[in-house]
Amino acid sequence: MSAQVDSLIRGVVDDLPSRINVGVQITPEHYALEKESIWRRAWMSIGHTQDVPNKGSYFVYDIPTFNYSLIVVRGQDDQVRIFHNICRHRGNKLVREPVGTRAGFTCNFHGWSFNTQGDLRLITDVNEFEKLDKEQLGMFPVHTEIWNSLIFINLAKEPHCTLKEWLGEMYGQYDNYFENQEKVASFKAIVNTNWHLAVNAFTEGYHTLYLHKSTARDYQGGKSNPQRHRPHMDFFDRHHRYSAPGNPDKVFVRGEKLAAKYGKLMIPAFDFNCEGLPLASTPPSTTNGHLMWLNFFQTL
Repeated sequence: MSAQVDSLIRGVVDDLPSRINVGVQITPEHYALEKESIWRRAWMSIGHTQDVPNKGSYFVYDIPTFNYSLIVVRGQDDQVRIFHNICRHRGNKLVREPVGTRAGFTCNFHGWSFNTQGDLRLITDVNEFEKLDKEQLGMFPVHTEIWNSLIFINLAKEPHCTLKEWLGEMYGQYDNYFENQEKVASFKAIVNTNWHLAVNAFTEGYHTLYLHKSTARDYQGGKSNPQRHRPHMDFFDRHHRYSAPGNPDKVFVRGEKLAAKYGKLMIPAFDFNCEGLPLASTPPSTTNGHLMWLNFFQTL
């Protein structure tokens, strides 16, 4: 019989309310405050360096919250940069294909061209412009930092802290982990809801027993963790993470066996002895894996 998994919470939680008025959180007024106080100031992860594997590789990333469209591109100098997806001439959208590889970007309105480092290289009928300085008309850059192959951006005019300061003690705890992961698939869903409702749905495992009973029946929970909604949790100044124990008694049904045989597992489980990857607790040795989730969150 598997050892029982007990709940463990680390960090300061005494000042956290036991109940939250969700109605206040999802009002337009509160959301307007969050946009400027949280999301414009936060360092946000928007991709992985593997998404731009080669020189000239790019993808377009839209942020409807601020009506922004961004270009994430690996330059010819092999550096990953992010720019606003607009031409410096008339503000036309510069790139319309969501992903690809290019030597540069040319506006389809008047033909102004920029290289993958964001420099303005060609102006149609340049002699028609007086006192024009190409050096001052490159693509608008976005503050960008790379952490363990994850691409982060900050939309503030000047970030109030570095990415290292923002991540705090987690900054050096995942070295050589994400770099060894492989992106095997992606899925995107556009949901007409407040972000609190979406995030809250993924911070507990309580729903899996009922909601995922036909698709992910027993990957989490089992005899060792019957109350699967009680993971091990770490709370930091700006972030939290939890490590949910896998089910040592999991039984693969026929459909799961076929999917595992011909595909790849989508749940990022890892062994307890994974060197360099911190756990939220010291789990029992009989449990066969953990699922680690990070939530990057900027406090008001």
